[in-house]
Amino acid sequence: MLKLAKAEVEKNGLLSQYHWIHSPVQRIAEHMEQQVDLTLFHAVMEWLADPRPASKRYYSK
Repeated sequence: MLKLAKAEVEKNGLLSQYHWIHSPVQRIAEHMEQQVDLTLFHAVMEWLADPRPASKRYYSK
């Protein structure tokens, strides 16, 4: 999925506007130096017993 997304972004000449990170949700903070506009997770939240702490830990309103 990440490879396909990168290819589409590159095709549209927008690659420099994105920062790509492939990481487990538990280690995402190691890669985050500032607040971001969008984060996509695939097959993560549905496996957590309580997903709210995972999402609130890294994002503000």
